[in-house]
Amino acid sequence: MDIQEQLTKIEALRNAYELACKNNFENSNEAIRAFHAWHTAAVEFFAEVLGVDEPLLEKFQPEGLDGNGYVLRSVYHLILGTYAMLKVKVRKHIEQHKEKSVAVTAKVVQQMDNIKPKKIFISHSSGDGEFAANLVELLVLMGFDAKKEVFCSSVPGCWVEDGEDFIKVIKEHFDKWELYVIYIHSPRFYSSHIAMNEMGAAWVLQREFSSFLTKDMSFAELDAVVPNTNVAIKVDSPEAEARMNSWRQRILAWFGKAQTNDTFWESNRNKFLKTVRGITYQKREVAPTIRLFQ
Repeated sequence: MDIQEQLTKIEALRNAYELACKNNFENSNEAIRAFHAWHTAAVEFFAEVLGVDEPLLEKFQPEGLDGNGYVLRSVYHLILGTYAMLKVKVRKHIEQHKEKSVAVTAKVVQQMDNIKPKKIFISHSSGDGEFAANLVELLVLMGFDAKKEVFCSSVPGCWVEDGEDFIKVIKEHFDKWELYVIYIHSPRFYSSHIAMNEMGAAWVLQREFSSFLTKDMSFAELDAVVPNTNVAIKVDSPEAEARMNSWRQRILAWFGKAQTNDTFWESNRNKFLKTVRGITYQKREVAPTIRLFQ
């Protein structure tokens, strides 16, 4: 029962007292019982809603409450004004409570509106499209929806559709989604202006990220780009399997997704590593160390 309903019940008890006085007489047992039923309920109600320290409650409980019906009738007329003021305070309390509830509701709605959907953004060079496609396939096997939860410009269904502005679509992803960025670091990555811009935007906006290094990319070339605190997976390194296990736990936890069966995961992980390790690249000169964001 809410406060307004309780107040209505208190008022009904008062009306019952008035009726008992009218139908019988004010010193009748019925009238005396009706008075005490109303007054006791009213005191408890006002104390609960307004607090036991409410100053008007003392005036609402004067001497004479243990008298006969005639005395109670006199007390009744004496405290009617106080009763009316207490009711006004209760109604103000109700209005304030409603305003607070509306404010809290509005705040919750605003917070919900500000929550962005989560999505994986694979940042890579077009020259590493084969690697990216295999990574998307692995993510799907991990439980991700490629069309809704993954953006990858090299994979149909995850890419920019014909007729769309590529740069605009990338900007919208950083604006509208809470992104988990996966970098495919390679020598080709650093020759791509778009890939470098993506990395710069993710760095400035402090997006969650992880990095994969192609077999022709070394950690030394990533100095000051991939912190040691982040998962960086060199696919042809001896610890690649262990690092991928850590990455799997991290990205699934970030999305709030359950882990797939370990045996199923290990089989798919090993298949992915075997495939990307088998990708052939043109021989190149050793690139100078790339130092960014210093």
